[in-house]
Amino acid sequence: MMMRWIAHTDCINWISYVSELDCVASCSFDCNVYIWNSDCQKIGSLVLGTEKLWKINIDKKERNDDERKEAVDMLESVADIEYERMFIKQKKDAVKDRPLI
Repeated sequence: MMMRWIAHTDCINWISYVSELDCVASCSFDCNVYIWNSDCQKIGSLVLGTEKLWKINIDKKERNDDERKEAVDMLESVADIEYERMFIKQKKDAVKDRPLI
């Protein structure tokens, strides 16, 4: 039976293996740091970003802006493709490569 490893609720941005303790630490944009043993069991946690405990705020705006810019760049590169010309060339190549009967 495969064990499902449920961890963070947002993107993980760092994972470290601590060989001396044989454990893994994971950090995520969900403002949590978890410590895991080799059996995939959570053995510790640290919550970041809450005003009551740490007064550390995670700014997702920069990450969202980067993702949005990447999406815009991708859409612009796709918009430059001349699909009609590609389709006509594919059609001509298919006709040219068709065996004569």
